Amino acid sequence: MRHFLVALVALLAVGSSLAADRFVTVGGTGDCSQANPCGDVATAYAAASSGDSILLAAGTYTGTGNFGVVLSANKVVRIAPTAAGVRPVIDLTAASDKFLSTTTTSATIEGLTIANGATNGAIGLSSNSLPSTQITFNFDHKFPPNHHHQIDDSST
Repeated sequence: MRHFLVALVALLAVGSSLAADRFVTVGGTGDCSQANPCGDVATAYAAASSGDSILLAAGTYTGTGNFGVVLSANKVVRIAPTAAGVRPVIDLTAASDKFLSTTTTSATIEGLTIANGATNGAIGLSSNSLPSTQITFNFDHKFPPNHHHQIDDSST
């Protein structure tokens, strides 16, 4: 019985360190689990641990929690759609800031459409030592005429 308990504790320790998925859906109010998704990227990021994925369902994400998100160096995450063929839209029409800013040296943002970016860009990178080869971006950007079409890199 003692060996069984030691093995169980070891399994629980390993299981708790595995990456998890955090789920977001438009209008969600839950705990970011698959059964009860939350409603914005900032809430999912707050619930995430380093190595987790933040998965967005189809839909258009606007408002607080879907702009001005700051990714930190001690919490590296992947932000992506819930499934292949799903293309969530981050609509920054009424936003006062870019979708996200990061100083992290490793992040993945893929499969999103970022539309109507704020005048200071859609994504901000702010570290002089940030190696761009460790940041992966794969998204569509749809901005109206006379709006910025850029990733704001403050390190230059």
